[in-house]
Amino acid sequence: MPKAAANGIPAGKGSVLFIDDEPQIQRLGIASPGGSYDVEAAETGEMGVQLFNDRAAAGNPFSLIITDKTLPGGMSGEEVMEAILAKDPQALVLLCSGYVTDAEADREFMQKGFAGVIAKPFTVQSLSQTVAVALGQAEEGSVAAAC
Repeated sequence: MPKAAANGIPAGKGSVLFIDDEPQIQRLGIASPGGSYDVEAAETGEMGVQLFNDRAAAGNPFSLIITDKTLPGGMSGEEVMEAILAKDPQALVLLCSGYVTDAEADREFMQKGFAGVIAKPFTVQSLSQTVAVALGQAEEGSVAAAC
């Protein structure tokens, strides 16, 4: 397991792109990862894909992308995942949603290409644990079950 700070948040390293249109979820995503994660946020799928492409072109790709299922504008979370995996098939993309509530739905989304599913609502600790698991910085648990 990664080392935890006094607040119980696992420490870790990596860069995380958090795509969600809800300001309170964005703030939680930016504030939550412990340690030295580099976290950026985007409000729309288009903005998220652009940030992903810009970082990849600069040779500094995100370690993990977390996208909401339902986003404003033209792209859904699934379309974001497809666009990112088309550019980088090895990218780790997690789906974050309040609409995904059972293991069957989790499996369906993971078969489509998501590396895991985070159910809303989540806590700072559960989000941080999920990030650590997804980035291979935690020894046990699955990404889908971590939140």
